[in-house]
Amino acid sequence: MLHLPQSFPYLDGFQHLALCLVQALGLVPVVASGNVLGGGNGANSLGVADFVAAYAALNSAYLQSPKVAWAMSHTTLAYLLGLVSTTGQPMNLVQYVDGQATIFGVPVKIAPSMDSIGASQTPVVLGAFDYWCTRLVVDSTSGIAIYREAPGLIENGNIGMRAFIRADGCVLYSDTGSPAPFVMLQNCS
Repeated sequence: MLHLPQSFPYLDGFQHLALCLVQALGLVPVVASGNVLGGGNGANSLGVADFVAAYAALNSAYLQSPKVAWAMSHTTLAYLLGLVSTTGQPMNLVQYVDGQATIFGVPVKIAPSMDSIGASQTPVVLGAFDYWCTRLVVDSTSGIAIYREAPGLIENGNIGMRAFIRADGCVLYSDTGSPAPFVMLQNCS
């Protein structure tokens, strides 16, 4: 099994994580009620109560994992940083510990390909990423290539560079009779 490094700041390859969780495991997402204080609803916002519900839904055994994390896009994290109460005070849902964003003491990982907040979207996943496997595909087109002899490059003092890598991932869990290692936070429609 492949493990993500402890300090890996970005998790990508999650374009279909929510779909994978629903199809493979039959997981039912925690549906957002929204930020009532900010005037939003569950279709266009997330609130503190939604994160409490997701946190409570994950089995406590998985919360002990050193690889437990919240995964979300940068725009979702930015939204959460801006949550305020009815008096305009910051909600402070996201705290920074040694430069790492956390929610309820659980690290936040940026997954650029995850959904943003919106109707019927799944913008947040909480889980034990011990159960996530990222596969890097290595073939003849992978890696970094430097081009010096292409027309118009070397005679002008330039070089060309091409970088390419392909990755995919899957959930390493199939026991539908036990608590699942992931909880999805989904906006309502």
